[in-house]
Amino acid sequence: MKKIISLLFAIVLSLNVKAQATLTEAVDFTAVDCYGQDTIHLFEILDRGQYVLIDFYFYSCSPCFDACPHVVEAYEALGCNKHDVFFMEISPSDSDEICQWWVEKFGVEYPTISREAGGDKIDDTYGIKQYPTLVLIAPDRSIVLQDIYPVETAQDIVDALAPFGIEEHSCDEEPEVPVVTPEKPEATVIATSDTSMLVVWNAVENAVTYNLYQGTELVADSIDDIQYTVTGLTADTEYCFSVTAVSTTAESEKSDEACDKTFSGENVEELLLNNFKIYPNPASSEINIISEMKEADVKIYDMTGRCVKDVRICDDNTRINISDIEKGLYLININGNIEKLIINNE
Repeated sequence: MKKIISLLFAIVLSLNVKAQATLTEAVDFTAVDCYGQDTIHLFEILDRGQYVLIDFYFYSCSPCFDACPHVVEAYEALGCNKHDVFFMEISPSDSDEICQWWVEKFGVEYPTISREAGGDKIDDTYGIKQYPTLVLIAPDRSIVLQDIYPVETAQDIVDALAPFGIEEHSCDEEPEVPVVTPEKPEATVIATSDTSMLVVWNAVENAVTYNLYQGTELVADSIDDIQYTVTGLTADTEYCFSVTAVSTTAESEKSDEACDKTFSGENVEELLLNNFKIYPNPASSEINIISEMKEADVKIYDMTGRCVKDVRICDDNTRINISDIEKGLYLININGNIEKLIINNE
């Protein structure tokens, strides 16, 4: 009988030793913590460049009770989710209420996902069979540690994560923010009257806002669009502008200068009297232009400022083929009247 009990005990121990996730590549998930306050999106965290440590546990698991204080201590030793690694825990069976009790008992400050928030589905996706199982996911979404065992001290976790460049930090220490300098935009300038010009540019990756310059003079800053109308200009005069892209940490080089000439005063009255209607908008294969005057120059620009269509119309109701233009947002200039044009070609 003693031999049978010893054998069963050895089997249980061996199951704990082999506890690990079955995946080698992370599967994305989004869930709300057990307080319903914070939304946790796995890939969003990884895309920030952080590793993610997930502690799969449940309330009535005795080894989970033993391990949790060490996980909490390791979380604090590694910078409280501010630096190289982001901690979270997931329960496949516990309700929000039980998870809240767990959080308060052990002083857990990192997110806890309950069964009610989808913890059971995440647990099943990752193939968790034994508890606790601590999984480490790299920013490239590979699972680099399928389990950390044994967890007898916080140092066991710290040491397991160290080979991946995960270092200890104080929770009071603010992380260094990497400097991200955006690429310079491509800009174009289109005269819209004798006193105004429209400057347009392409959207730049990592840019939060844009600055507009005339030579070295800052004309406008913190522009949250990819176009800006400059007013108060002089008729029949050439103006040149450049644009910079601004991230949260840096400003790009200036774009190459783009220039145009304002309309002469004698053409302004004619321009203001000349009304146009463009339809349909959005359009797919063609657009119709109705005007009070029969003649007009029609130019369509993409968001980099490149002219993709240049047509002169000689009728008060003209149809223009746009089937050769790619799907996207454009600007259409009709004798200086600027409108946005959406093309839905597939």
